[in-house]
Amino acid sequence: MEFSPDIRTEFEISLVKEAMAKGLPILGICHGMQLINVALGGTLYQDLKRQNFVAKEHQLGDGRHKVFITRGAQFFKIMDRTAINVTSAHHQAVKNIAKSLRVCVRTSDSVIEAFEMPEYPFLIGVQWHPEKEPDEDSKRLFRGFIEQSLGIRTP
Repeated sequence: MEFSPDIRTEFEISLVKEAMAKGLPILGICHGMQLINVALGGTLYQDLKRQNFVAKEHQLGDGRHKVFITRGAQFFKIMDRTAINVTSAHHQAVKNIAKSLRVCVRTSDSVIEAFEMPEYPFLIGVQWHPEKEPDEDSKRLFRGFIEQSLGIRTP
């Protein structure tokens, strides 16, 4: 059975809210990041190129680019660096961040590439697809999520 986009979005928003009510760790990837932001009251650029004249083209080439991490953020603690290379090609992006979230990663043209919720045990959203990147940075992100989910610390 297929769901309409509206029904799917409503269902996914209710999942985010239920997971948060239970204090579960949350990692939103690409659409998941955007959905979390909207669920918590933020907005999106529906078409980044047309709505944000400062942004460079985020759909061209292989999508590999550098992103910059805010020192002191939970994401910074996971990555242990101020910049990483990611692969993303997207035409939608977070426009206005929800009040409960904090931007922790941006591109050189200031597009939001990741956020976190400071007052929550673990809620991170990333615009790129770390599951498609077999690099050490992706492993760090998933390790942080898994450790939080299991309540453990791995070496």
